[in-house]
Amino acid sequence: MDGKIVYYRIYDIGGIIDITKLKNKTEDNSEQLQISSWSSMPYSINASPYCVIKSSTREIETSVGKYKLEPEVKVFSIGVVSVNIRINFNGLSLDDMYNYYNLKIKENNEYKSFEVFFDELFDDIYKKLKNNITDKYKISISPEIYVVFCVHNSDDISVKEFLTTHNKKLAALLTNRKIGTILSDTQTKDILSSWFSYEESDLVIMDWDSAFVVNPSRNYEDILLVLEFSNLMLLELRTYDLYLNKILEEAYQDIDLFFDRRLKYSIANDTLKDIIKTRVDLLKMTDELRNTTKFIGEWYLAKLYNACANKFRLGDWENSITKKLSTLNDLYMVLNNALHDRKMLILEYSIVLLFVIDLLILLFPLIP
Repeated sequence: MDGKIVYYRIYDIGGIIDITKLKNKTEDNSEQLQISSWSSMPYSINASPYCVIKSSTREIETSVGKYKLEPEVKVFSIGVVSVNIRINFNGLSLDDMYNYYNLKIKENNEYKSFEVFFDELFDDIYKKLKNNITDKYKISISPEIYVVFCVHNSDDISVKEFLTTHNKKLAALLTNRKIGTILSDTQTKDILSSWFSYEESDLVIMDWDSAFVVNPSRNYEDILLVLEFSNLMLLELRTYDLYLNKILEEAYQDIDLFFDRRLKYSIANDTLKDIIKTRVDLLKMTDELRNTTKFIGEWYLAKLYNACANKFRLGDWENSITKKLSTLNDLYMVLNNALHDRKMLILEYSIVLLFVIDLLILLFPLIP
């Protein structure tokens, strides 16, 4: 089989980026920044502009031979950097593809993980972006990793025959199992349950960490974008969920201190402001995220995206965030009411104190 393998690593950078300020900001001529709209996107997807960084080609020796790698980087305004690298292959079997799944880079006569190569590339990109990052938040989260096997031919047999003949090997490949691993019929059926075909000759199978695409016409860029954005959604929902955990934990501690009378009024007021700001920021960010992938008229792509959303359990992540936002709102109401009660108590004490002073003046008038 011939085709290409697309490796994705999608990173959260811990803030928002104004990508319009990135133009002509590179420090050297080896990379080019280009502000793009969704010109390559299907007409049915409405999303924000993004910045494409084209890196110079690098010839690298890998565990499966020498390849010229040309990383492509997309910088999204919501604070996401998506890096993808493509490797062409010819005459590979499904068993051979396992070695490409677990690609290693050779440097100084030693092999290192492909992840290290991606992380080093991301670190270089981050240095160019850091001065354009706003609304920063300190959340450390692992990137989304996804591998897509794009095949241009499938042994000259129909899609159904291909699935029936190679179902065990396909399931093992998609789950990154070693050559020779034979999964159970139940597990195989579960892994291959999310497959779609638009024509008799094409096929898309999606799993948690990888996908297998057969398309003789090589018209799979839209499919790759759907897979990329699905992973982007998963990453950002994970990030927001973790960020909310951090904010809620801090809010619980501050409220406990407040009721124990160990938290100053000014600090409690700052906590209240932080809760309000967090609620507004997260509502804005989640709305922006939803606007990143809107499918309007392309039924097939919408079906693929919905399948990805179900596979990645995006709905569960959104529900978790919604519940935590609701909890944050409840904490806001509790703290706001407590602050109001404390203000009223201070006001009442002040009135009583003034009344006592006035009474003392009446009882003991000043003698000249």
